[in-house]
Amino acid sequence: MGTRANTRGALIGLAAGLGLGMVLHAHEGSWWHAVAEVVEPVGMVWAQALQVVVLPLVLVLLFATVVADHGEAPVGRMGLTALGVFIGLLALAGSFTLTVGPLLLQAVGPDAATFVSLSPAGSAAAEAGASAASIPGSAPTTGAEWWASLLPGNVLRALLDGQLLPLILLVLLLGLGARCFAPHRRRFLATGSAALRDALLALVNLILWAMPYGVFALALGFARRSGADLAGTLAEFVVMVSALLIGGTLLLYAVAVLIGGVPLVRFARAVRPAQVVAVGTRSSLATLPSLVQAARDDLHLSEPVVGFGLPFAASLFKVNRMISSPFHLLFLASMYGLELTLIDTATFVATVVLLSFATLGIPSGGGGFKTLPLYVSMGIPVEGYLLIRTLDVIPDIFKTVVNTTGFLTAATVLERLTGAGRKRTTSPAADLPG
Repeated sequence: MGTRANTRGALIGLAAGLGLGMVLHAHEGSWWHAVAEVVEPVGMVWAQALQVVVLPLVLVLLFATVVADHGEAPVGRMGLTALGVFIGLLALAGSFTLTVGPLLLQAVGPDAATFVSLSPAGSAAAEAGASAASIPGSAPTTGAEWWASLLPGNVLRALLDGQLLPLILLVLLLGLGARCFAPHRRRFLATGSAALRDALLALVNLILWAMPYGVFALALGFARRSGADLAGTLAEFVVMVSALLIGGTLLLYAVAVLIGGVPLVRFARAVRPAQVVAVGTRSSLATLPSLVQAARDDLHLSEPVVGFGLPFAASLFKVNRMISSPFHLLFLASMYGLELTLIDTATFVATVVLLSFATLGIPSGGGGFKTLPLYVSMGIPVEGYLLIRTLDVIPDIFKTVVNTTGFLTAATVLERLTGAGRKRTTSPAADLPG
C-alpha cells in the first residue's frame, strides 16, 4: 500500500471507528459491544508492535547515517554558520510553541478526563507514567542531574526505560568513533548497519500496512467509552496545531525582515511560489527549485548561499518539528492529566532537535513515528499518540509551508551573517546583458 493510500485508509479507519464507537456509546447493552470488545485488542497489539520496533529502528538508522560515506566534503565556515542559524531558528520555534501552546490549551479548555477514562490500558499507562515520575531518583530532578544523565550509566536500563536522548547521544558517539576507522572497516560497519536498517524498515512498513485497521480498532475503543467528547477533542487538536503552524510561519516572516534584512513585501512575494508548490505536493524538498529561483532572481542572494545554503537547509532544517512535536506533548499531557517538569520538557526538546537533524529518511510515512519512544518515555500511552498522529496528516500542508518558509528565512539570515553578497566578485563583463 502506497503512502497516500495508507494515509487515506488511516483517516477512513479513524472516522469509521469514531462513528461506530459513538453509536455504541449511545446504545448500551447492544450485542455489538461484545464484538467491539473482541476488535479493540487488535488495535492495542498493533500499537505495541509499532512501539517495540521503532526504538531499535531509530538507533540503527542514526548509526547508519553517521558511519555512511557522504563524500567527506568539508562544510567550512558557511556550513558551521548555517548550523548555528538552524539551531537558533529551532530554538525560537520551540520557545514560541512552549509559550503559545499552553495559552491555547488554557483558552480552549479541553477536558482532561476525556482520554484518561478512555480505556483501562490507557488509564493504567497514564497512572504508571505519573507514578514513575514521582519516584525519587527515577528521573533527573535538577540541572546537574540532567547533564549527568545524558550518557547512560547502564545501557540495558536505558533501553528498558526508553530513555531516548542518552541512547541517541551514545549512538552518535559510537558512529563518530567508527568514522575514525580505516575505509574498509568503516564500509563493513556501514554495510551491516544498512542491512539491519533495511530489515527493520521492512518490518515497520509491514506494521504500517495494517495502520487503517489498527487505527479503526483504537478509535472504536476510545469512542465507545467517551462518545462524541473524543471527536470534539480531536477536532480541537487539529485546529490548535494548525493555528500554531500558521503562527510559526508568520514568525519566520518577522525573522527574515528583522534579522535577514529583507523587506516584508519582497520576502512574501519571493516565497509565495514555493508555498504554492508546498500546498500542492506536501513535500518541502519539491519546493527547492522554486526557492532557488526566488533566492537568486527576487532576493538576489549570493551564489554560495543559493548553491549551498538552501540545499543544506532543505536536507537538515525541519522547523515544523519544533512546533508540532512539543505541542503534541503538551496536548497529550493535558489530556492524560500528566504534569511535565522543566527537566522533562528540556529532555524532550533536546531529543527532538537531534532527531530533526538526523537525515533518517524513513520511506512510506514511517518518519513521523520515530519520536514515538520519546512520548512513551514521558508517560504518554502509545495509543493516544497514534490517534493524534493519524490526525496530524490534516495539518501536514501547514507543516510543509512552514518548512519551506524556514528554508528561505535561513538563507536570508545566512546571507546577512556571512556577508557572502559583499564577497561576490564582479567584473564589467558580468554586468553586460546576456
